[in-house]
Amino acid sequence: MRALLIGGSGDTGRRLAERLTRHGCEVVVTSRTPAEVAIDRFPPGIRVVAADPVLDPAGFRTAVASVGPC
Repeated sequence: MRALLIGGSGDTGRRLAERLTRHGCEVVVTSRTPAEVAIDRFPPGIRVVAADPVLDPAGFRTAVASVGPC
């Protein structure tokens, strides 16, 4: 299973990513500023993609599409 966490770079998103990973999910986290995301706070295998649904809707759609189907 694949999970997309929109704005998942905060404490709640990190905890959810950990739980999803433990249950075998491939997790992709969106962030407006992926370079600033402390990827070491996430379990191994988490992918962070740039996406801002408000300021860049087209880019957000592209990021979501890059995750692909489950």
